[in-house]
Amino acid sequence: MPGWLSLLELQNPLNGIDVTQMPTCAIENVQRYKALSRAELDVMMELPCECEQVPLQKLINQHSCSKCDGLYWYSFCMGDVVQESCTWHCTKCGTCRDWQEWHCLRCNRCSYGVTLPCDGCGSRERDPWI
Repeated sequence: MPGWLSLLELQNPLNGIDVTQMPTCAIENVQRYKALSRAELDVMMELPCECEQVPLQKLINQHSCSKCDGLYWYSFCMGDVVQESCTWHCTKCGTCRDWQEWHCLRCNRCSYGVTLPCDGCGSRERDPWI
């Protein structure tokens, strides 16, 4: 049975992990998460609000600051703690992005700016699912 379980984990690396509160970045980087040692998960990280420090383990899922109620998570892409309202993970590009960026359907890359058109191709085709 242990060999069978290992085969399942190879086929689906999310087996055995509760992903209900995990941001997309952590889910897409689950192999990197699983490779972290206990010591690495225990490293204290300062929240961008500077209200408190919490262990990295708490930031794998969304974490609410006990003082300001801001939501934060660890971005594997950026290698730092980010604020939920200011950062998102583009599943098409596979990287974390600033809230002001959006994914262009025409050129299939993220473009900066809250207004259209795309700075790369001039398209106004924003991906509505991201």
